[in-house]
Amino acid sequence: MFEEIASYRFIGLAIMGLVIAWLGWRGRRERGERWCPACQTDLSKDPSRTCSSCGFSSPDETAFHLPRPRWGIVIIGLVVVSVASVLSIRDDLSGSVREFIGPIWSLEERVELPGGWVAEIHRSNDLALTNLDRRVRLIGDGETSFEWMGWFARFGTEDPVTGETVGIGEDIDRDGTPDLVVRANGDGESEASRVLILSLATRSGIRRIETRTILPEGWFMAVGDDSQRRFQAIDRLIDNRWGLSGFVSKPTLVLEPGRGSTWNIDLEATRAQPMPPSMVAFDASTIIEAAFEAWSSGTDPRLGDLLAFATHLAYRGRMDEARAVLGAAWPGDEDSERLKLFMPGARDAEFLDYRPDPAWRLGAFESAIERSPRRLELEAMSRMGPPILEP
Repeated sequence: MFEEIASYRFIGLAIMGLVIAWLGWRGRRERGERWCPACQTDLSKDPSRTCSSCGFSSPDETAFHLPRPRWGIVIIGLVVVSVASVLSIRDDLSGSVREFIGPIWSLEERVELPGGWVAEIHRSNDLALTNLDRRVRLIGDGETSFEWMGWFARFGTEDPVTGETVGIGEDIDRDGTPDLVVRANGDGESEASRVLILSLATRSGIRRIETRTILPEGWFMAVGDDSQRRFQAIDRLIDNRWGLSGFVSKPTLVLEPGRGSTWNIDLEATRAQPMPPSMVAFDASTIIEAAFEAWSSGTDPRLGDLLAFATHLAYRGRMDEARAVLGAAWPGDEDSERLKLFMPGARDAEFLDYRPDPAWRLGAFESAIERSPRRLELEAMSRMGPPILEP
């Protein structure tokens, strides 16, 4: 609609310019005056039909009374027509020009790295052409040695405990080489980000770039007494599709670098993780008791917390405790209609994603473990038993 109105304005402006040019060409008509149409000499006092200045001659008297063009007005009218023409095709021209010149990437962040490297994040000004929002470049000796493009990028990751940004020139993967961590999202569809690790230079100063790995969503942080930061990856053992609210605490896996660009699960460090602060005061029986107390008082029993608690237990090798939680009676098992009141927006079809039945919960949990790509590691941690935590 706006484009159509704009085009009509351009057409009107062009017509106005043509009218101005025509009025200028039509010129000034003054009665009683005679002038030479060739050299514009005033012939008002010369009745002859031959110009005494240039020799122009005509048998027709009207030839000496033609209008005098106003060239300044003619030029102004033509300028108006030209401007209207340029504006009317501006969008088409600008698109072709942008395709020829290319999009403009503006510098958003720049850091200097070990070994003389420089890392830059640029942002696109034309998503229609680039289809991506960010560009990361590593530059050495004035040349781009590495480039990544996606929808989100940030240097380093934030330690959730200290809030400190880590991963810029540190030896994150413990290979004796300073690293650069790029927290990035490449698809623009999901909120989950990935971590890309690049080796920058050896300790002796020999520069190199090597893409190490793309890790799952998570962060680097110190684990226990380990001075070196470890990567804690968020892993969704069970999708939150049961219609349960409150399942906000996702379990994590502690990873350690393996050979090449692989990262393995550190089973000991993973099972030694403390429970989240919101769950540390509970065990398999007390958390269910708290849910029933809320149910009795008419408040939300927060079944999602029970699911999260069982999942965190499984990630610490405490599979028997996890099964005890899921196999016990939960609020709503005997009154599914009332349970719907605590599931905002739940419709019958959606509510079927969760069945208020202990046998179903156990079956869904075992099925999720069976399908998990971490199944072998989870089984190995369960055979190790719970870790012995120092007081």
